[in-house]
Amino acid sequence: MDVVIKQIPERTVAYLKCRGSWKQIPGKIASLTDLLNGRSIEAEGPPSGIYYNIPGEVGIDDLEWEIFYPISAMYRFLPEDKFGFGIKKLLSVQVAATVFNGIYRKTGSTYAALNDWVLANDLTVCGPSQEEYPCGLIDAQADQIIEIRLPVCANV
Repeated sequence: MDVVIKQIPERTVAYLKCRGSWKQIPGKIASLTDLLNGRSIEAEGPPSGIYYNIPGEVGIDDLEWEIFYPISAMYRFLPEDKFGFGIKKLLSVQVAATVFNGIYRKTGSTYAALNDWVLANDLTVCGPSQEEYPCGLIDAQADQIIEIRLPVCANV
């Protein structure tokens, strides 16, 4: 597994707050795309996700996550509406990243290996995991290319 440490710059994002099974991801990406199109907001990169907890920590129905697209910094903060849509800034973050190619539900072993790599390199995971979907995530049952990112900090 190839792992790189990289700095993800601060970004303005249009996001959709989500709850429940990750099987919803393709549909939520489609919903967010429709919301952007309806507001004439153009994405400036592929969709991504932030995952605040994992199965085992909470039940499937209690998973909390966001899908987002990077957008122009000219857009101002927009508080989350009743549908979970909003615009915000994500701060710059250093991540350990690797690319997964396969069926989405099989990412668990890649997450475990990336976490082991982080620990073996005297780093600590210091934030929620992220994923970027360079080709979108059209079908969670088909092979996908996904960049898996773990925010990292040096051990003190």
